Amino acid sequence: MIVFFFFQNINFTASKMHIILRNGNQIIKLEDSVKIHNETFTIYGKTAKFNKTTSNINIFNVKMLLRDSISILSDSLIYIDKKATSLFKYNVNLFLKGLNIKTEKMIFLHTLKLIKFPEYLTIIDDTSDILIKGEKAEFNTAKNQGFITDKPMIIMDKKNHITADTIFLNQKESVLSGWHNTQINSDSFLIKGDSLIYFYKADYGIINKNIHIKSNNAYMQGDSLTFFTKEKKLTAFHLKGDCKVNYQKTTNETIKASSKTISMDMNKKIVTLTGEVNGTYIFSK
Repeated sequence: MIVFFFFQNINFTASKMHIILRNGNQIIKLEDSVKIHNETFTIYGKTAKFNKTTSNINIFNVKMLLRDSISILSDSLIYIDKKATSLFKYNVNLFLKGLNIKTEKMIFLHTLKLIKFPEYLTIIDDTSDILIKGEKAEFNTAKNQGFITDKPMIIMDKKNHITADTIFLNQKESVLSGWHNTQINSDSFLIKGDSLIYFYKADYGIINKNIHIKSNNAYMQGDSLTFFTKEKKLTAFHLKGDCKVNYQKTTNETIKASSKTISMDMNKKIVTLTGEVNGTYIFSK
C-alpha cells in the first residue's frame, strides 16, 4: 500500500503508483483501491491521474463522499484543485438528503456549495416519490433547494404533470413553485395560470392570476385556484374571483354561467357554482 501527501491539503492512498514525465509535466498515476481525501471530501476510485502542473486530478469509477450526507457516483471526475471544483461526467448519480438526482454531467463548486446541471436531469424525492425533469438546473446543497430553468416538468403520475418556465424546489419544506406559463395537465383538464405553489406532502397547491381551465366540453376562468391531490393525482379544485364557465352539454345545448366560486370534484364529477350565480341556457335546433 502506497501512502503519501499531495497538493499540500490532499492525501491519497493506492495499491500501485507510476510517475510519468510527459512534455515537461509530471503525472502521477494511481491504480487499484484509490482513495483521495481532504477536509471536505473522500473520493474512492479504480484509477486516478494527478497533473502536478495544472493541479488537476482525473479519477475513474468514482464514489465521492462529502459532509452532510452527500454522496456522488460517476464514471469520471476531474477535480480542479485551484478552483475547488469537481466536474462529473457519465452516469452521474447524486444522493442528497432524500433526493436522488441523475444526469450525464454535473459541476460542483465546493466553496459555494453550489451544483450546476448543464444537461438533462431527473430528480426524485425519495420521501414522496415526486419526479422532476429538466434540461438545466442549479442546486444549493447548504439550503437543500434549487431551480430548474429549462423545460422543467413535475411528473405526479403517468396522466398528471405540471410545467412552467421555471420550477423551484425547496426539498426541506417539501414545496415546489412554478413561475410563468404554469400548467397542470391531467387526464381530464388542462389548467393554466401565472404562478404556482405546490405543497406536495400536504397534497394541495395554489395557482394565481389568469386561471384558464379546459376540458373536452367545458371552459372555465377565474382569478385564483386551489387544487387538491391524492396519491399525486388531481382530485378537486376551487376556482375563485370573477369566475365564468361555458359548458357544452350536447351538440345543441350550451350552458354559460358566472359566479364567485366554482368547485369541481373529479371523483364525483360534480361542478358547483356559489356566490351571485348567473347563467344562460342556450338551445339550438
